[in-house]
Amino acid sequence: MTFEKSQKMRARMGKQLQIAHQMVKGPNPFGAPGFIACVHTTGRAPDRSVIMSQYVQRATGVAKQAAEVFSKRVVPPAVEYYNATMAKNAQYVVKDPAAVDKLGKQLVYSNLAKLPVMVEGAQAEMNIVKQKWAGRMDLPMTEV
Repeated sequence: MTFEKSQKMRARMGKQLQIAHQMVKGPNPFGAPGFIACVHTTGRAPDRSVIMSQYVQRATGVAKQAAEVFSKRVVPPAVEYYNATMAKNAQYVVKDPAAVDKLGKQLVYSNLAKLPVMVEGAQAEMNIVKQKWAGRMDLPMTEV
């Protein structure tokens, strides 16, 4: 190869390196249309920060679109449902702050007060099972 040919090749490679990659439209891994993908025109890969910044910009755009859709389609029905539910059940809302502070303890100790009754019921069932086990030889096959 002559010196002139090698200079021409270097010049051509320089132009190709200046245009390291072209942006083309393609499918988006996030499912949104118009994803920008990177196609290399040289054997050299573009800078990773350039590619990552493109992904971040695109992901930010998709997130903004999703937030807009959410604020228009999801929030208003949820607020409507909340307001309707609260209006329907206004009689159960406790407005006294002192009473609200007591509610948690009342719930816990009310449920704890139910335990002895439950334990007695379980012991009664266990006694029935023990009696049946003791007389298991006398049981008919339908009860076994």
